[in-house]
Amino acid sequence: MADLQIFQIDASVASAQHFDARLTVNEAAPIFAEHFPDYPIVPGACIIGFVSDCIARMKGAAVEAFTVSRVAILEPIVPRLSLCLVIDKKPRARTLATNTVSGSITRPLTTVVA
Repeated sequence: MADLQIFQIDASVASAQHFDARLTVNEAAPIFAEHFPDYPIVPGACIIGFVSDCIARMKGAAVEAFTVSRVAILEPIVPRLSLCLVIDKKPRARTLATNTVSGSITRPLTTVVA
C-alpha cells in the first residue's frame, strides 16, 4: 500500500506491542483522480492495507496472515485530513494460533490555548 502514497506518516513510535503514528492524507495521491474525482475519499481496502503495513512495522511482528473480525469506518477519510493511528497487540491466548491486534484511526485531539 505504500506505493499508493495515500498516507504520509509524520511521526511514529513502534514497539513489539504498540504502534502509534500521526499521519496526513496526501492530497496528491493519484488514486484520488479515480476514487472519486468530485469528492475524493480513501478506499476502505487501502485503509486496511495501510494498517496491515503498520502492523508489520511493529518490532517482532510476524504478519503472514490474520483475520479482520470487525471494521467500522465511521466517516470518510479525505485528502489533507490529519489522523492518529494506534495499534495494540494483545498476547497470544493459549487457544489461538495468532496474536490479537486492535486499533483505531481517529482525528487528533486539538488543544485550545486561551
